[in-house]
Amino acid sequence: MNLHIGYSSFDERHYTNRSGWLRAAVLGANDITQAKPMQAVLASLGAFVLGGILPFLVSIFAPIHYMVVSQYVFAIVFLVLLGTIAAKTGGSGVWKSVVRVCFWGTAAMGVTALIGYIFGTSVGLG
Repeated sequence: MNLHIGYSSFDERHYTNRSGWLRAAVLGANDITQAKPMQAVLASLGAFVLGGILPFLVSIFAPIHYMVVSQYVFAIVFLVLLGTIAAKTGGSGVWKSVVRVCFWGTAAMGVTALIGYIFGTSVGLG
C-alpha cells in the first residue's frame, strides 16, 4: 500500500488485477454498479428487430422497378433517424451524430457492395 499522505489507495485495494480494472474502466461495472445483461439483450433485440422491420416494410410498399434505389434511399433515411435518436439519447449534438452515422453507414454499404461486385454476386432484379 502506498503511504503518501492524501493519496487514496482505492485503486490499489480494488484494482490489483487487470480484469478488475478493465471491468471498471471499459464496462463501467464495479462493486456498486453491475452489468445488466438482460437489459443489454433486450436493447439489442429491439435494435435488431427495428433494424430489420424498416427495410422489410420498404420492400413491401416500394414499387418493384425501384426496389434497389428505394432500399438505398430509405437506408440513408433510417440512418438519419438512427443518428438523431442516438444524439438525443446520448445528449450530444444532433448534426454531428447524424453526419457520423450516415457517413459510416453509407461507407459500410459501399464496401459491402464493392465486395459483392469483386466476387461477382448480384442481388439486383434482373
